Amino acid sequence: MDNSLQELSSWLSGCKYIPPKRSRQRTLLDIAGINHRENSWSDIYAYFFNPKEKHKLGRLFIDSFNALIEQKSGLKPLKLESFTITREKTNDDKKRIDLLIKNEEEALIIENKVYAGVYNDLSSYWESVKVPEINKRGVILSLVPIKNTNIFINITHKEFANEIIKNIPTYFQSADSKSLLLLQEFIQNIYNETYAMNEEELKFYYQNESNRIKINRLSEIHSNVINHIRNSIEGKDKQDKENINTLLKNRCLYLSVEAKDNNRFTYYYYNEYSRQIMLTLKYVSLWNYEANGCRIDMYLEVKGDMLKFVESHKDLLKEKGIVPDEQSTPQNWGWHFQKNTIRFETDELLNQDSIREKIIKSIMDSQLYSNGLKIIECYQNT
Repeated sequence: MDNSLQELSSWLSGCKYIPPKRSRQRTLLDIAGINHRENSWSDIYAYFFNPKEKHKLGRLFIDSFNALIEQKSGLKPLKLESFTITREKTNDDKKRIDLLIKNEEEALIIENKVYAGVYNDLSSYWESVKVPEINKRGVILSLVPIKNTNIFINITHKEFANEIIKNIPTYFQSADSKSLLLLQEFIQNIYNETYAMNEEELKFYYQNESNRIKINRLSEIHSNVINHIRNSIEGKDKQDKENINTLLKNRCLYLSVEAKDNNRFTYYYYNEYSRQIMLTLKYVSLWNYEANGCRIDMYLEVKGDMLKFVESHKDLLKEKGIVPDEQSTPQNWGWHFQKNTIRFETDELLNQDSIREKIIKSIMDSQLYSNGLKIIECYQNT
């Protein structure tokens, strides 16, 4: 160990106090694995925006949202006395509006963002909605504040949640109890996902120059570890990605790596049906783990037409010995049909070759890969 790393190790060992990690109140959305899924958030919003739904909260959401729009834009609130709510409304460019609240004369166009950036052409959304310009409102819902555009204003999820909490006493007595529980869990989830820096952490970081330098170096090491693991699994560039594909081909594995660059998971697609059936490698637990250990969670995942086939041919697949895991259920984004765990010892993570070899060997030893081939065969013969 070089001197700088030895110094860091000694500093960590001698550090008498490090601010504890902020506790997170776990919600039903965490348990369901949808705590940061935009589509799931949009579905929940659509439910509560609809005053005719069984939540019995009436116009709580639409009126609270209108009030925030007025505060942010200075524009007169829309009446929206009656309206329809459409999820994933396709516009002329084949792009989808997350939430469209509309009647013949008025429209609210909502782009819902959780962790993703705003990459969509908002002007095409705006132009595709055919109501008078004066009666249109465009809103980007986001976790953190972003700049307004010339046609879309920004409201954060937390701002909206706070407005709901402020206004809910008027509606509370008549509300459906199950829906109130869902709303409570959803709002807590919004607070969980809206990160605010802990003052104690800031003081710890800035209290002296030595702390700041050492923390920065530790952060650099952490980033280097993540980059090393990601590059080992996905390839650091186009040529390295092809190196992985060649390794797979040499072992008679008909897969191709698809880099996601998200530091969480990547896809190894079956070559014949790219983006419809794949082995999904969730690798964040190689550095962020506790009780369940250092690992990659590997899933046989189906999407699109392959998902529809698997759902409608369960009996046929069962005859072939292919059944989903007991806790596995299809979602609108796809289906983690089966799961396997690839466990790693520290020594196996020290170089790129050993990581790749461990993954390839685990794929070959697992039933997931062969089950994927059987699903493809059934799909082709049906």
